[in-house]
Amino acid sequence: MKSIARRNKSVSSSRPNLLRLPFTVERLEAREVPAGIVTAVSAKGTLTITGLDDLSAGGALAGLNDQEVTITGTGAAAFDVEVLNGTEFQGTAITKMSFSGVNAIKLDMRQGNDSVGVNNANLSGDLLFLGGGGDDTLTMGDATGNQSFGSVTVTNGDGDDGFAIGNGVNTIAGKLTINNGIGNSTVLLNIFAGDKLPVGDLIVTNTDGFDNLVVSGAVFSAKSVTISNGNGGSNTAGVSIKTGNGDNSVTIQAIVQMAVGGAIAIENGNGDALYTIGDAASTLTAKSLSLKNGNGTGSTTVDGKVTIGTVKTPGSIAVTNLDGANSFDVFAKLTVNGSVTINNGAGGSVTTFQGASTLISGALSI
Repeated sequence: MKSIARRNKSVSSSRPNLLRLPFTVERLEAREVPAGIVTAVSAKGTLTITGLDDLSAGGALAGLNDQEVTITGTGAAAFDVEVLNGTEFQGTAITKMSFSGVNAIKLDMRQGNDSVGVNNANLSGDLLFLGGGGDDTLTMGDATGNQSFGSVTVTNGDGDDGFAIGNGVNTIAGKLTINNGIGNSTVLLNIFAGDKLPVGDLIVTNTDGFDNLVVSGAVFSAKSVTISNGNGGSNTAGVSIKTGNGDNSVTIQAIVQMAVGGAIAIENGNGDALYTIGDAASTLTAKSLSLKNGNGTGSTTVDGKVTIGTVKTPGSIAVTNLDGANSFDVFAKLTVNGSVTINNGAGGSVTTFQGASTLISGALSI
C-alpha cells in the first residue's frame, strides 16, 4: 500500500510521528505451527465466527489464540469464510465454508492477535467485530471492490489495534463505530486516492495510548463525526475531536470532497497534537470550525477549498490557545460566511492565513 503522507510538518514528540511513516495493511506472517481454532455458524440470518482460545500458558506461547480469517461475499446474502496461515475450523480439515441467507455478521475473536479481512460484502445488517485482548486487525477491503453495510461496529480490548477500510467504494448506511482499548491504535478511512466512504455517522473512541486516525481518499461524507482520544469527548452534530494529555495525530484529508453536516470542533489537552484537515486538491464544507489548544505543542493545518457557514446560516472560525506554542496555518482558499476570532495565550502561538484567497464576511478579532 502506498504511503499516506502529508505536508512535511512535525510536532515535537518523544514518540514516532506515524503520519510520516508509510502505512501498510498486511496480513500477519505465515506461522510455522497451527494457530487458533474457530467455529462458523449461521442461524436466523446471522453468521457468527468465534475464536476458540487456549488460555493456558503453553497455548498462549504457541500462538494458539491468534486467528486469521477472511470473509468474502459471493452473491446476495452469500459469503465464504476461509481460515488462513494455520488457523483451523473446529472438527474439520477444510479451510473454506460457504453460507447463504446472511443478513448480519458477528466476529467474536476473543483473546490473541487476530486478523480478519472482509471483501466484496453486500450486507444489509450489522457487521460486528469483537477483537478482545491482543493486537487485532480488521481490514475491510483486502481486495479491490465495492462493499455495502447496514452498519459496522468494532470493539477491541487492550492492545495495538488496527482498522482499515478502502480499496473501492464502501457504503455504510448507518453508524461506523470503533472502540479501541488501551494501546496504540490506527484507524485508516479510505486507503487509496480513489476510495469513497459515505457513512451515516462516524464514532471513534480511543483510550490511553498513541492513537492515529487518517481520513483520505476521494470522498468522505457523514452526517456526524465524533472522535474521542484519551479522556474522551462527544458530539452529535458535526466533527468533534477531543484529545487527552497524550500525543495524538489526526489527518482528515479527503482529496476530492469532505462534507460535514454540522460543526468541526477540535480540543487538545496538554500533549503534542498534530492535525491535518484537507489537501491541496480537496474541498471541505462545514457549519463552523473551532480549535482549542492546551499547554502542549499543537499544530493544525487546513488546506484545499474550505467554506464555513452559508449566507443563510452564517458560521464562524474560533481559535483559542493557552500557554503552549501552538500553530494554526490556513493554506486553503477560505470563505467564511461569518466571523473569525483568534485568542492566544502566553506561549507564542502563531496563526496564519496564506491561501490563494481569504474571504471573511463578518468580524475579524485577534
